[in-house]
Amino acid sequence: MNSSPEHKAAQPPRIVEGSVDDLATALLETAPGARLFRISDANVDALHGAALDAALQRHGAEVHTLVIEPGEEHKSLETVAALWASLIQLEVRREDCIVALGGGVTGDLAAFVAATILRGIRFVQVPTTVLAMCDAAIGGKCGFNLKGKNLVGAFAAPERVLHWYPLLDTLPQREFAAGLAEVVKSALIEGEEALVALEEDARQLAARDPDASRRAILSAASTKCTIVEQDYRESGARKLLNLGHTFAHVIETATGYGDFNHGEAVAMGMVLAARASRQFIDTETGLETRLRSLLETLGLPTDAPTLPADTWTTLLRRDKKRLQDDVQLILVQQPGSLVLHPTAPNDLAVWLADGAPLTVTPDAATAR
Repeated sequence: MNSSPEHKAAQPPRIVEGSVDDLATALLETAPGARLFRISDANVDALHGAALDAALQRHGAEVHTLVIEPGEEHKSLETVAALWASLIQLEVRREDCIVALGGGVTGDLAAFVAATILRGIRFVQVPTTVLAMCDAAIGGKCGFNLKGKNLVGAFAAPERVLHWYPLLDTLPQREFAAGLAEVVKSALIEGEEALVALEEDARQLAARDPDASRRAILSAASTKCTIVEQDYRESGARKLLNLGHTFAHVIETATGYGDFNHGEAVAMGMVLAARASRQFIDTETGLETRLRSLLETLGLPTDAPTLPADTWTTLLRRDKKRLQDDVQLILVQQPGSLVLHPTAPNDLAVWLADGAPLTVTPDAATAR
Protein backbone atom coordinates (compact mmCIF):
# COMPACT_ATOMS: atom_id res chain seq x y z
CA MET A 1 0.00 0.00 0.00
CA ASN A 2 1.24 3.46 -0.85
CA SER A 3 1.93 5.33 2.41
CA SER A 4 3.33 8.52 0.92
CA PRO A 5 2.03 11.87 2.25
CA GLU A 6 0.33 12.47 -1.09
CA HIS A 7 -1.63 9.23 -0.75
CA LYS A 8 -2.75 9.89 2.81
CA ALA A 9 -3.67 13.50 2.11
CA ALA A 10 -5.99 12.42 -0.70
CA GLN A 11 -7.90 9.79 1.28
CA PRO A 12 -11.65 10.39 1.35
CA PRO A 13 -13.00 10.97 4.85
CA ARG A 14 -14.08 7.94 6.82
CA ILE A 15 -17.75 8.28 7.78
CA VAL A 16 -18.40 7.17 11.36
CA GLU A 17 -21.97 6.12 12.09
CA GLY A 18 -23.37 5.63 15.58
CA SER A 19 -22.45 7.02 18.98
CA VAL A 20 -19.46 8.81 20.45
CA ASP A 21 -18.14 5.37 21.40
CA ASP A 22 -18.07 4.47 17.71
CA LEU A 23 -16.07 7.64 17.06
CA ALA A 24 -13.65 6.67 19.83
CA THR A 25 -13.29 3.19 18.33
CA ALA A 26 -12.51 4.65 14.90
CA LEU A 27 -9.87 6.92 16.43
CA LEU A 28 -8.19 4.07 18.24
CA GLU A 29 -8.23 1.93 15.10
CA THR A 30 -6.49 4.77 13.25
CA ALA A 31 -3.78 5.20 15.90
CA PRO A 32 -3.57 1.88 17.78
CA GLY A 33 -1.56 1.91 20.98
CA ALA A 34 -0.78 5.63 20.87
CA ARG A 35 -1.15 8.15 23.65
CA LEU A 36 -3.62 10.74 22.38
CA PHE A 37 -3.22 14.51 22.69
CA ARG A 38 -6.55 16.14 21.87
CA ILE A 39 -6.40 19.78 20.74
CA SER A 40 -9.64 21.79 20.70
CA ASP A 41 -10.66 25.39 21.16
CA ALA A 42 -12.53 26.34 24.34
CA ASN A 43 -15.94 26.34 22.64
CA VAL A 44 -15.60 22.87 21.13
CA ASP A 45 -14.00 21.53 24.29
CA ALA A 46 -17.01 22.67 26.34
CA LEU A 47 -19.45 21.07 23.90
CA HIS A 48 -17.78 17.81 22.94
CA GLY A 49 -14.46 17.34 24.71
CA ALA A 50 -15.51 15.56 27.88
CA ALA A 51 -17.76 13.09 26.05
CA LEU A 52 -15.06 12.09 23.57
CA ASP A 53 -12.34 11.86 26.22
CA ALA A 54 -14.57 9.67 28.40
CA ALA A 55 -15.36 7.38 25.45
CA LEU A 56 -11.68 7.05 24.60
CA GLN A 57 -10.83 6.26 28.22
CA ARG A 58 -13.58 3.64 28.36
CA HIS A 59 -11.75 1.95 25.51
CA GLY A 60 -8.44 2.05 27.39
CA ALA A 61 -6.80 5.11 25.81
CA GLU A 62 -4.55 7.57 27.60
CA VAL A 63 -5.82 11.04 26.68
CA HIS A 64 -4.33 14.47 27.34
CA THR A 65 -6.31 17.61 26.51
CA LEU A 66 -4.87 20.90 25.22
CA VAL A 67 -7.34 23.78 24.93
CA ILE A 68 -6.72 26.89 22.84
CA GLU A 69 -8.60 30.18 22.48
CA PRO A 70 -11.24 30.21 19.70
CA GLY A 71 -11.13 32.48 16.68
CA GLU A 72 -8.98 33.31 13.67
CA GLU A 73 -7.13 35.97 15.68
CA HIS A 74 -5.61 33.16 17.76
CA LYS A 75 -4.29 31.27 14.72
CA SER A 76 -0.85 32.59 15.59
CA LEU A 77 2.73 31.73 16.42
CA GLU A 78 1.93 32.42 20.07
CA THR A 79 -0.68 29.65 20.07
CA VAL A 80 1.66 27.29 18.24
CA ALA A 81 4.44 27.99 20.74
CA ALA A 82 2.11 27.40 23.68
CA LEU A 83 1.07 24.03 22.22
CA TRP A 84 4.70 23.04 21.62
CA ALA A 85 5.55 23.92 25.23
CA SER A 86 2.59 21.94 26.61
CA LEU A 87 3.46 18.86 24.57
CA ILE A 88 7.09 18.97 25.68
CA GLN A 89 5.96 19.39 29.30
CA LEU A 90 3.81 16.27 28.85
CA GLU A 91 6.84 14.38 27.44
CA VAL A 92 5.33 13.76 24.02
CA ARG A 93 6.89 10.88 22.07
CA ARG A 94 7.11 10.15 18.36
CA GLU A 95 4.72 7.20 18.66
CA ASP A 96 2.02 9.46 20.11
CA CYS A 97 -0.85 10.96 18.12
CA ILE A 98 -2.51 14.38 18.09
CA VAL A 99 -6.30 14.49 17.65
CA ALA A 100 -7.56 17.75 16.13
CA LEU A 101 -11.17 18.05 17.32
CA GLY A 102 -12.45 21.34 15.97
CA GLY A 103 -12.92 23.60 12.98
CA GLY A 104 -10.48 24.93 10.43
CA VAL A 105 -8.40 27.04 12.83
CA THR A 106 -7.93 24.17 15.27
CA GLY A 107 -7.21 21.70 12.48
CA ASP A 108 -4.59 23.93 10.84
CA LEU A 109 -2.82 24.67 14.13
CA ALA A 110 -2.93 21.10 15.42
CA ALA A 111 -1.62 19.75 12.12
CA PHE A 112 1.25 22.26 12.05
CA VAL A 113 2.17 21.42 15.63
CA ALA A 114 2.08 17.69 14.82
CA ALA A 115 4.24 18.24 11.74
CA THR A 116 6.90 20.13 13.68
CA ILE A 117 7.06 18.74 17.22
CA LEU A 118 9.86 16.14 17.41
CA ARG A 119 10.16 16.68 13.63
CA GLY A 120 6.75 15.13 13.14
CA ILE A 121 4.23 12.86 14.87
CA ARG A 122 0.94 11.38 13.71
CA PHE A 123 -2.31 13.30 13.81
CA VAL A 124 -5.98 12.67 13.03
CA GLN A 125 -8.52 15.27 11.95
CA VAL A 126 -11.98 15.13 13.55
CA PRO A 127 -13.65 18.22 12.02
CA THR A 128 -16.59 19.83 13.81
CA THR A 129 -17.68 22.34 11.15
CA VAL A 130 -19.00 22.12 7.60
CA LEU A 131 -16.00 24.10 6.34
CA ALA A 132 -13.51 21.76 7.99
CA MET A 133 -15.35 18.62 6.88
CA CYS A 134 -15.47 19.57 3.22
CA ASP A 135 -12.24 21.54 2.90
CA ALA A 136 -9.91 22.57 5.73
CA ALA A 137 -9.30 19.12 7.23
CA ILE A 138 -8.58 17.57 3.81
CA GLY A 139 -5.46 17.93 1.74
CA GLY A 140 -2.55 18.20 4.16
CA LYS A 141 -2.16 21.98 4.42
CA CYS A 142 -1.46 23.47 7.83
CA GLY A 143 -0.06 26.66 9.33
CA PHE A 144 -0.84 29.95 11.02
CA ASN A 145 -1.30 33.64 10.24
CA LEU A 146 1.61 36.08 10.30
CA LYS A 147 1.03 39.53 8.75
CA GLY A 148 -1.42 37.80 6.45
CA LYS A 149 -3.53 34.68 6.13
CA ASN A 150 -1.67 31.33 6.38
CA LEU A 151 1.69 32.81 5.40
CA VAL A 152 3.63 30.30 7.54
CA GLY A 153 2.84 26.64 7.12
CA ALA A 154 3.64 23.26 5.67
CA PHE A 155 2.15 20.22 3.97
CA ALA A 156 1.43 17.47 6.49
CA ALA A 157 -0.95 14.59 5.83
CA PRO A 158 -3.27 13.31 8.57
CA GLU A 159 -3.47 9.63 9.31
CA ARG A 160 -7.18 9.97 8.66
CA VAL A 161 -10.06 12.42 8.52
CA LEU A 162 -13.07 11.17 10.47
CA HIS A 163 -16.56 12.55 9.78
CA TRP A 164 -19.02 12.14 12.65
CA TYR A 165 -22.04 14.22 11.68
CA PRO A 166 -23.61 14.66 15.17
CA LEU A 167 -20.80 17.17 15.80
CA LEU A 168 -22.61 19.57 13.43
CA ASP A 169 -25.74 19.63 15.61
CA THR A 170 -24.25 22.26 17.94
CA LEU A 171 -22.77 24.41 15.16
CA PRO A 172 -24.19 27.97 15.12
CA GLN A 173 -26.17 28.82 11.99
CA ARG A 174 -23.66 31.46 10.89
CA GLU A 175 -20.83 28.93 11.01
CA PHE A 176 -22.90 26.30 9.24
CA ALA A 177 -23.63 28.72 6.40
CA ALA A 178 -19.99 29.78 6.21
CA GLY A 179 -18.93 26.25 5.38
CA LEU A 180 -21.31 26.17 2.43
CA ALA A 181 -19.13 28.74 0.64
CA GLU A 182 -16.57 25.99 0.09
CA VAL A 183 -19.35 23.72 -1.19
CA VAL A 184 -20.27 26.35 -3.77
CA LYS A 185 -16.62 26.72 -4.77
CA SER A 186 -16.30 22.97 -5.30
CA ALA A 187 -19.46 22.90 -7.45
CA LEU A 188 -18.07 25.67 -9.67
CA ILE A 189 -14.89 23.63 -10.10
CA GLU A 190 -16.79 20.40 -10.86
CA GLY A 191 -19.06 21.85 -13.50
CA GLU A 192 -22.63 22.60 -14.55
CA GLU A 193 -24.18 19.35 -13.31
CA ALA A 194 -22.76 19.80 -9.81
CA LEU A 195 -23.78 23.45 -9.71
CA VAL A 196 -27.35 22.68 -10.78
CA ALA A 197 -27.61 19.93 -8.15
CA LEU A 198 -26.43 22.38 -5.50
CA GLU A 199 -28.91 25.03 -6.65
CA GLU A 200 -31.71 22.46 -6.39
CA ASP A 201 -30.62 21.58 -2.84
CA ALA A 202 -29.98 25.16 -1.73
CA ARG A 203 -33.14 25.74 0.32
CA GLN A 204 -32.83 22.37 2.06
CA LEU A 205 -29.18 23.14 2.79
CA ALA A 206 -30.04 26.52 4.25
CA ALA A 207 -32.54 24.73 6.51
CA ARG A 208 -29.82 22.22 7.51
CA ASP A 209 -31.63 19.20 6.10
CA PRO A 210 -29.41 16.24 7.13
CA ASP A 211 -29.52 14.42 3.79
CA ALA A 212 -28.84 17.54 1.75
CA SER A 213 -26.04 18.51 4.13
CA ARG A 214 -24.35 15.15 3.87
CA ARG A 215 -24.61 15.15 0.06
CA ALA A 216 -23.08 18.62 -0.14
CA ILE A 217 -20.24 17.88 2.28
CA LEU A 218 -19.30 14.58 0.66
CA SER A 219 -19.44 16.05 -2.85
CA ALA A 220 -17.13 18.92 -1.90
CA ALA A 221 -14.78 16.60 -0.01
CA SER A 222 -14.63 14.28 -3.03
CA THR A 223 -13.75 17.16 -5.34
CA LYS A 224 -10.94 18.27 -3.08
CA CYS A 225 -9.58 14.72 -2.67
CA THR A 226 -9.49 14.24 -6.45
CA ILE A 227 -7.58 17.49 -7.01
CA VAL A 228 -5.16 16.92 -4.10
CA GLU A 229 -4.39 13.42 -5.37
CA GLN A 230 -3.37 14.96 -8.70
CA ASP A 231 -1.39 17.85 -7.24
CA TYR A 232 -0.45 17.55 -3.56
CA ARG A 233 2.13 20.37 -3.56
CA GLU A 234 -0.08 22.86 -5.42
CA SER A 235 2.01 23.24 -8.55
CA GLY A 236 -0.91 22.98 -10.98
CA ALA A 237 -4.55 21.90 -10.68
CA ARG A 238 -4.73 22.43 -6.92
CA LYS A 239 -4.47 26.18 -7.50
CA LEU A 240 -8.10 26.00 -8.66
CA LEU A 241 -9.09 25.54 -5.02
CA ASN A 242 -7.97 29.13 -4.48
CA LEU A 243 -11.07 30.41 -6.30
CA GLY A 244 -12.26 33.46 -4.36
CA HIS A 245 -9.52 33.08 -1.75
CA THR A 246 -7.10 35.73 -3.03
CA PHE A 247 -9.78 38.34 -2.39
CA ALA A 248 -11.05 36.60 0.75
CA HIS A 249 -7.69 36.59 2.51
CA VAL A 250 -7.30 40.33 1.94
CA ILE A 251 -10.79 40.95 3.33
CA GLU A 252 -10.09 38.83 6.42
CA THR A 253 -6.72 40.42 7.11
CA ALA A 254 -7.82 44.00 6.45
CA THR A 255 -10.80 43.67 8.79
CA GLY A 256 -8.77 42.08 11.58
CA TYR A 257 -10.42 38.64 11.38
CA GLY A 258 -13.33 40.09 13.34
CA ASP A 259 -16.02 41.29 10.94
CA PHE A 260 -16.27 38.23 8.70
CA ASN A 261 -15.46 34.56 9.15
CA HIS A 262 -13.53 32.67 6.49
CA GLY A 263 -16.54 31.29 4.63
CA GLU A 264 -18.21 34.69 4.46
CA ALA A 265 -15.01 36.21 3.05
CA VAL A 266 -14.77 33.38 0.49
CA ALA A 267 -18.37 34.02 -0.58
CA MET A 268 -17.61 37.70 -1.21
CA GLY A 269 -14.33 36.73 -2.87
CA MET A 270 -16.09 34.41 -5.31
CA VAL A 271 -18.48 37.17 -6.33
CA LEU A 272 -15.48 39.42 -6.99
CA ALA A 273 -13.87 36.58 -8.97
CA ALA A 274 -17.05 36.21 -11.06
CA ARG A 275 -17.08 39.96 -11.75
CA ALA A 276 -13.39 39.88 -12.65
CA SER A 277 -14.08 36.92 -14.94
CA ARG A 278 -16.70 38.89 -16.83
CA GLN A 279 -14.40 41.88 -17.27
CA PHE A 280 -11.06 40.19 -17.98
CA ILE A 281 -11.93 36.99 -19.87
CA ASP A 282 -15.44 37.77 -21.20
CA THR A 283 -17.29 35.24 -19.06
CA GLU A 284 -21.04 35.08 -19.61
CA THR A 285 -22.85 37.97 -17.92
CA GLY A 286 -25.16 35.74 -15.90
CA LEU A 287 -22.50 33.99 -13.80
CA GLU A 288 -22.22 36.70 -11.16
CA THR A 289 -26.01 37.03 -10.84
CA ARG A 290 -26.43 33.27 -10.58
CA LEU A 291 -23.66 33.00 -7.98
CA ARG A 292 -25.11 35.84 -5.91
CA SER A 293 -28.53 34.20 -5.88
CA LEU A 294 -27.13 30.85 -4.72
CA LEU A 295 -24.94 32.35 -1.99
CA GLU A 296 -27.76 34.55 -0.68
CA THR A 297 -30.13 31.57 -0.55
CA LEU A 298 -27.52 29.80 1.57
CA GLY A 299 -27.36 32.79 3.93
CA LEU A 300 -24.00 34.18 2.84
CA PRO A 301 -22.95 37.80 2.15
CA THR A 302 -22.07 38.77 -1.40
CA ASP A 303 -20.88 42.40 -1.22
CA ALA A 304 -17.26 42.93 -0.18
CA PRO A 305 -16.39 45.84 2.13
CA THR A 306 -14.88 48.97 0.62
CA LEU A 307 -11.11 49.00 1.14
CA PRO A 308 -8.54 51.62 0.04
CA ALA A 309 -6.40 50.79 -2.99
CA ASP A 310 -3.21 50.83 -0.91
CA THR A 311 -4.69 48.23 1.46
CA TRP A 312 -5.52 45.95 -1.45
CA THR A 313 -2.05 46.48 -2.95
CA THR A 314 -0.14 45.82 0.30
CA LEU A 315 -2.04 42.65 1.13
CA LEU A 316 -2.17 41.30 -2.43
CA ARG A 317 1.63 41.57 -2.55
CA ARG A 318 1.76 39.19 0.41
CA ASP A 319 -0.33 36.55 -1.35
CA LYS A 320 1.56 33.29 -0.95
CA LYS A 321 0.56 32.13 -4.44
CA ARG A 322 2.09 35.20 -6.11
CA LEU A 323 4.28 34.32 -9.09
CA GLN A 324 7.11 36.80 -9.57
CA ASP A 325 5.28 40.15 -9.38
CA ASP A 326 1.82 38.91 -10.36
CA VAL A 327 -1.14 37.67 -8.35
CA GLN A 328 -2.51 34.44 -9.83
CA LEU A 329 -6.24 35.04 -10.00
CA ILE A 330 -8.50 32.05 -10.52
CA LEU A 331 -11.25 33.08 -12.95
CA VAL A 332 -14.27 31.16 -14.25
CA GLN A 333 -14.90 30.81 -17.98
CA GLN A 334 -17.93 28.67 -17.18
CA PRO A 335 -18.71 26.11 -14.46
CA GLY A 336 -16.11 23.37 -14.77
CA SER A 337 -13.67 25.52 -16.77
CA LEU A 338 -11.37 27.74 -14.72
CA VAL A 339 -8.22 29.63 -15.71
CA LEU A 340 -5.18 31.12 -14.03
CA HIS A 341 -4.95 34.82 -14.85
CA PRO A 342 -1.71 36.54 -13.71
CA THR A 343 -2.47 40.13 -12.73
CA ALA A 344 -0.33 42.96 -11.36
CA PRO A 345 -1.32 43.80 -7.74
CA ASN A 346 -1.33 47.57 -8.37
CA ASP A 347 -3.68 47.29 -11.34
CA LEU A 348 -5.93 44.85 -9.53
CA ALA A 349 -6.05 47.07 -6.43
CA VAL A 350 -7.17 50.08 -8.49
CA TRP A 351 -9.97 48.05 -10.08
CA LEU A 352 -11.05 46.70 -6.69
CA ALA A 353 -11.00 50.11 -5.03
CA ASP A 354 -12.90 52.12 -7.63
CA GLY A 355 -13.96 49.88 -10.49
CA ALA A 356 -11.44 51.23 -13.04
CA PRO A 357 -10.90 48.71 -15.87
CA LEU A 358 -7.63 46.85 -16.14
CA THR A 359 -5.43 47.76 -19.09
CA VAL A 360 -3.05 44.80 -18.87
CA THR A 361 -4.11 41.63 -20.69
CA PRO A 362 -1.65 38.85 -19.81
CA ASP A 363 -2.12 35.46 -21.36
CA ALA A 364 -4.39 33.22 -19.32
CA ALA A 365 -3.12 29.66 -18.96
CA THR A 366 -5.95 27.16 -18.80
CA ALA A 367 -5.68 25.15 -15.58
CA ARG A 368 -8.41 22.70 -16.29
